[in-house]
Amino acid sequence: MFFLLVENGGRGYLLSMEMILIDLSEITEIELDGVDRRDYPDFCDAFIVAAVWKDSGKALTNEELERIDTTDLNALVHERLF
Repeated sequence: MFFLLVENGGRGYLLSMEMILIDLSEITEIELDGVDRRDYPDFCDAFIVAAVWKDSGKALTNEELERIDTTDLNALVHERLF
């Protein structure tokens, strides 16, 4: 969830907006970075630097990459390494 402050004529409004996350099952050709084997088993610095939409084959934008649900990222790193 993120918040957006909107100013209007000297008045500020705080809006709450729920960020829609992208599930890992919706993307393919996932490129990882920040994977350090010394950080096993956590790999807490790992992140996705590039990916492609399964349905269209188009690369994700930077904004879309930021919206990827990383809940299962640790499992993905383990899958790729072992």
